[in-house]
Amino acid sequence: MDPLGGLTRREAARLLGGTAAALCFSRTMAKAQQPSDNPIMRPIPSSGEKLPVIGLGTWQTGIDSMERSFARLQTKTIDLMQVHNLVDAETQLQTMREWKAQGRFRYLGVTHYEAGAFAEVAKILAREKLDFVQINYSIMEREAEEKILPLAQDRGVAVIVNRPFSAGDLFHRVRGKPLPDFAGEFNCTSWAQFLLKWIVAHPAVTCAIPATNNVQHLEDNMHGGVGRLPDAKLRQRMIETLAKL
Repeated sequence: MDPLGGLTRREAARLLGGTAAALCFSRTMAKAQQPSDNPIMRPIPSSGEKLPVIGLGTWQTGIDSMERSFARLQTKTIDLMQVHNLVDAETQLQTMREWKAQGRFRYLGVTHYEAGAFAEVAKILAREKLDFVQINYSIMEREAEEKILPLAQDRGVAVIVNRPFSAGDLFHRVRGKPLPDFAGEFNCTSWAQFLLKWIVAHPAVTCAIPATNNVQHLEDNMHGGVGRLPDAKLRQRMIETLAKL
């Protein structure tokens, strides 16, 4: 497992304050920022613990891999472990609940990255007691709004958003295009921030985890989690702007 891609541990620690499993929980990031750049924080519904709305994405599967994660991370407790892509979810969740009861995990959840799996994700959300659900959601992939996001709110489940840039497709769409003037209304200075702020402005979203192995891109992404966020009217205007490009 290479949770940090091309970033060194020192670079990631400097920027995010440490990583754990499928989600980077930044407990020290607020101290590293200037007062005017304090990150926007959202609570995990099951505990009330707050997270910055922008994290860093990573990936792994299986029981053996979970054991290796403990060894490689040199820890006895992992903040969050998730069933990747619902693979054998019922069996995996049973094991993970036992490990959570033993104090090996603090939170557990499930993930997927395709809207075609949302019906199954919804079934698991409805019947299982989860702390997190991780799904794809972006300004041009909005299917999660139909059922997953409302259900997560109703069930008190934190939402992590993967593929916030639609696997990079959105950057191809906006390349060479100027930011709209109204982006300044929510402290936005780049397209990455524009796309991330649209996501985390949704009240059901706890954290977005754009993946990158570029420190400059990571710093830019982090600024998508500070300052003002667009309201519902501005979010609709953002959708309309992207549709015209």
